[in-house]
Amino acid sequence: MSLRDMKIVFRPAGFDEDFVRGAIFELLHILDFLHTNGETVHTDVHPGNMLLGAHDNTIFQKLEEKEFASPIPCKQDLSGRTVYLL
Repeated sequence: MSLRDMKIVFRPAGFDEDFVRGAIFELLHILDFLHTNGETVHTDVHPGNMLLGAHDNTIFQKLEEKEFASPIPCKQDLSGRTVYLL
C-alpha cells in the first residue's frame, strides 16, 4: 500500500507529526543508500511511490470492505488485461 493510498483510506485528515517524522527519516535513509551505494538518483519521489508494509494485515480489512462495497471502475483492454480507471 502506498503512503497516498493509506492517507486516502485511513487518514483523510492527515497523519500525525510522529508518523510523518518517521516516514521522512526512512525516506532520507533509503535515498542516501541509493545515492551512496547504487549511484542512483530517484527523480519521482511522491506519496504514491512510497510503499508501506504492515506487521498486521488486518488493518487492510477496511480497504477490502470499501472495495467490495464500491469497486474501482475498470475495463479490459484488447489483451485481456484489467485497466483501473482512477
